[in-house]
Amino acid sequence: MNRSVQVVLLSFLFSGAAIGLLLLTGEKLDPAAFANLITIQPLGLALLIPTLLIWWTLMGLRVKILASQLPDGKNITLSRGIRASLLSLFSAAVTPAASGSSFGLGWYLSRYMDAKQATAIAVYGLVLDLVFYAWSLPLSFAILEWRKVNLGIPFLGVAAFAGAALLLGLAWGLAHGTKGLSKVIWCVFSLGVLKRFRRGVYSFMQRTEQEISSLRNMPLGVQILLHVSNGFGWFFHFAAFNVVAWGLGIPNFDHISIMAAQSLVVSSSFIIPTPGGSGYFEFALGKVFAVIGVSSDARTPLVLVWRFLSYYLYILIGPMIGGAALLKAQSKPAATRE
Repeated sequence: MNRSVQVVLLSFLFSGAAIGLLLLTGEKLDPAAFANLITIQPLGLALLIPTLLIWWTLMGLRVKILASQLPDGKNITLSRGIRASLLSLFSAAVTPAASGSSFGLGWYLSRYMDAKQATAIAVYGLVLDLVFYAWSLPLSFAILEWRKVNLGIPFLGVAAFAGAALLLGLAWGLAHGTKGLSKVIWCVFSLGVLKRFRRGVYSFMQRTEQEISSLRNMPLGVQILLHVSNGFGWFFHFAAFNVVAWGLGIPNFDHISIMAAQSLVVSSSFIIPTPGGSGYFEFALGKVFAVIGVSSDARTPLVLVWRFLSYYLYILIGPMIGGAALLKAQSKPAATRE
C-alpha cells in the first residue's frame, strides 16, 4: 500500500478515536439536531472561497518575496509560490507534528531553482512561522483573558510566554545562528539512535548557510513586509473556519475567542507525534468549543468542519500539485529544470 495512503488511513484512525472519546465524555453527534440548529447565511458561505484564496495568495507571495532575494528567484512566480505553499500544507498534513512542511516546500521549489536556495526559502519560511506563533501565543492568551474564557489549563499564561520565548529562540537560531546551531545539532545527533542521521542533518545546515545568510540580510522594509503578510495570511487561514460558522448561523459562537483559541491549539500541536496532529485536534477543539460556549449540538460537527478546512482539504489538493510537478520535472532535460 502507498505510504501516503497508509498515513491518511492512520490519520482517520486517530481522528475517529478522538471523536469516539469526545462522545464518551458527553459530547453529541446528532446530524438532525445540528441541521435544526443552523440557519444558512448564503453570503457567509460564499465568503469561504475568497478567504481561502487570500490565505493561499499571501503564502505564495511570501515564497515569491523570499525567492526574489536569491539568484534563481526569477523562476519563482506567484503561481509557483502558491503551489509550493499548498504542497507544503499537504506535506505537513502527512507528517508527525507538521514536520514535513518545509520538505514539501523545498522539494517543489527545487524543480525551478538550485536545491540549496529552495531549502533556504523553506527554512526561512519556518522562521517566519515561528515568529508568528511567538507573538500570537501571548496575544491569544491575553484575548482569552480579556474575554474571561478559562480553558482550565494550569499555568496557561506561563506556558504561552515560555513557548513564545522558545519559538523566538528557535527562529533566531535558524536565521542568525546557523553555524552555532550546526554544532549543537552535531552534538544532539551524536546520541543513541539519532547518530545515524547526524552527518545528513549537519551537511544540510552547512550547505544552506550561505543562502540563509542572503535572506537574513534582506532590507528592513522587505523583512517587515514578510512578517506583515505572513501574519495576515495566518489570520485568513484561521478566519476560514469562522466564516463557515457565520455562514451556518451557529448560535453562541464567540468569534474572537474561537480565533484566539485556534492559535493556541495549533501552536501546541507541534509536539504531537501523529500525522497532522490527528486525534489531538479533534479532542482539544471539542473541549475548547465547550468551554467557550458553543452550542452542544454544534461542537462535534464543527470539529469535523475545522479538520476538513485545515487538513483534509490539503490531503485532496496536495497529490495533484505534487504529481503534476514531479511529472513536469521528469519530462524536462536536467539542464532546464532550474
